Amino acid sequence: MRISTSALLLLSSAVSIDGFVVSSRSCTASCPISSSTELYMGMNRKARRQELKKQNKSRNINTEKVVDDDNSKGETGAVTTSQKPPLFEEPEGARSVLDDRPDVSMIVQDENGMKRIVEGKAVLDVTTGKAVQLSALGPEYRLAEMFPGVPPDVREEMRQDRATADPVEILEALKKAVTLPDGTLPKKDVSNRGLHFTIANWDVLGEGMKKMIGRMKLRNQWQKNIEEAKYYRDLWFHYMVLLNKISAPFRQICFDAEMKIGPNFGNLDVKSYCNGDVYQRAGAFVVLKALCCLWEKKTVDAQEIDKTPRTRTNFVTLLCMGDPKRYLPGNNAIFKLEECAKICYQAQQLYDEFCKTPELFDDLPSELRFIQAAGKISSGTELRRFMIEDFCPKEGIDPESLREGVRRLVVTLQQMQIENYGDFAILTDKLADAMAKGSSDERDPYLDWNYNLSMDAPGYFQTYTFNHDVNSMVRFLDNVKTIEEGSMGPTDEILNQFNVNLGSFFGGAEAEKKERAEKREREARGEQDDYVVPEKRALGRPHNLGWLGYLEEEDSTSPDKFEADEWEEIKA
Repeated sequence: MRISTSALLLLSSAVSIDGFVVSSRSCTASCPISSSTELYMGMNRKARRQELKKQNKSRNINTEKVVDDDNSKGETGAVTTSQKPPLFEEPEGARSVLDDRPDVSMIVQDENGMKRIVEGKAVLDVTTGKAVQLSALGPEYRLAEMFPGVPPDVREEMRQDRATADPVEILEALKKAVTLPDGTLPKKDVSNRGLHFTIANWDVLGEGMKKMIGRMKLRNQWQKNIEEAKYYRDLWFHYMVLLNKISAPFRQICFDAEMKIGPNFGNLDVKSYCNGDVYQRAGAFVVLKALCCLWEKKTVDAQEIDKTPRTRTNFVTLLCMGDPKRYLPGNNAIFKLEECAKICYQAQQLYDEFCKTPELFDDLPSELRFIQAAGKISSGTELRRFMIEDFCPKEGIDPESLREGVRRLVVTLQQMQIENYGDFAILTDKLADAMAKGSSDERDPYLDWNYNLSMDAPGYFQTYTFNHDVNSMVRFLDNVKTIEEGSMGPTDEILNQFNVNLGSFFGGAEAEKKERAEKREREARGEQDDYVVPEKRALGRPHNLGWLGYLEEEDSTSPDKFEADEWEEIKA
């Protein structure tokens, strides 16, 4: 959704722009060779090198080798100039750390006692434990790393047909590709075959496969098939490693773009800081579009909150809108309509300026330029007509390849930070669905597995209720149900109570540990929690079946340790 420019002009004119700094809140193998994504899709590194030698004999390519040791001068993608705070919002407690951007990712604790990971100057490669190393062979190779592909023969062997493939067949093919000769699964290592299969089916696998593997693990746990459950737990972990490994160059390139755009936010001379090779400009486009989506959503939420009277019946609905940090005492969240509209307008101006600058925009990958063109079309029918009759013929590609390119981008965006890129990922996913309407690949192969809640569904497992801690979000929401039913006082008093309770979620780490310790002591004495799960949440489900603990792993109800207790410094 695009915010009305005229409305934003009026709003932004009412707010001083002086001193405004964002950081204060901080296609496929079938496509012809072109200067877009399809240029090196379908080629591995060796094949791409051979292709470059054929097509670019006169081009001088930087062949400086990348060294992995600490003294390496190889391309990491990190900005070497003075480091600035990132473009997107960061909590105030992390501000002093982010000003200098540490070389390694590290754990910081904010003023509310919450621990969080702060990324360093480079994205972490999970398989090496070091910074991501972008190719030193030239910008074409970095573009190929950003939008990876496999050789045509590998694609023909491994590609799964989205229109016809059964999800179980896709899962079995994935298992075959990643399983080692001894029948085990690698941990943080990745094999060439596993990488090739995942890249070849990047758009087919995605989040759907991640959910399916998770459901298989939980279903086997519920059925007490412990060995099978352990296998799917390990497979899920390895699949996450593959997703992280393949998307790491994309994330690094976008991170570099954030570091360039952030200090220049509001400067309409975008060419001065967004220019560069195609991969760098593609990263800048992604960042600017994500920024628009983020602040357009914040502005829409702020408008809805401002115009909607607070009542008992819409309490939870309004609670879920906008930035939840606005309820914390002493917060510095940007959530007011005028503030959000001002930033949204500036982001839209930068994005529009970038897209109308030919040197920056005209040779970007086809899927990125289609996203820009599609933003001006409101009808699904008109969108598909434009794609089939105008865009694809002009680009020399077929609609199937364009749809695949957009879907591949969706999966990559889903590996980015959800708070910053989630709205852009949702928008692109909806665009992909609209593009596929009425086509053979409209089908979601995982629909029955992941979204069918029937007991006869292939991915069904029996959920159950248990006694959540007193200070847990579930207990709080149970009380909110009581609020909605009108058994408590005026709305203002409700919000006052909410401030207190929410503060305990974000700032009560020590209090929660104490509560858990007291709960263990009560259980040791044989005392039972007198809390009764509300029927509206229980829905007739059994209580405390306990199968989540069958793998001898810490489930979310364990009183013994916190996830944050296991965090360690991550070496880049």
